[in-house]
Amino acid sequence: KGPKAGWLIGTAIGIVIMIRAMIAPLSVLDPLFINPLVSVVPRMFIGVVSYYVFSLIAKNYTALKKTGKNTARVAVGSALAGAFGMITNTVLVMGALYIFYASKIVEIIGKTFREFLLLIITTNATIEAVSGAILTTAIITVYYRTRRQ
Repeated sequence: KGPKAGWLIGTAIGIVIMIRAMIAPLSVLDPLFINPLVSVVPRMFIGVVSYYVFSLIAKNYTALKKTGKNTARVAVGSALAGAFGMITNTVLVMGALYIFYASKIVEIIGKTFREFLLLIITTNATIEAVSGAILTTAIITVYYRTRRQ
């Protein structure tokens, strides 16, 4: 529970992504994800950021668990937590790629890093943030409903 669990889950996801990049690359950029500073470290913060965003929005977290009230607050907090978790991932991964591999990415894709970043933000990042918001809200809603019963 809490940020520690989010950190552990994010770390595990990052390790899986790094291993997949090693043994079954899916894109020309996957070899860059063998670096744990690109694949693991950014994902360590997804759950941590999500936890604190949810806690900030859905104040009185323990009271919410006990009473099941403030459903809108939980829904909004869940949606924002999911979206911010995905945005955190994108920002940190793109930052790590820029720091370690900007020139390599330019060489691989034949576009400037700025063009690459714009492409990622307008496609993947937007889809990830929206899907993160929807999925997190759905999961938290089911969680709270089953906890009350």
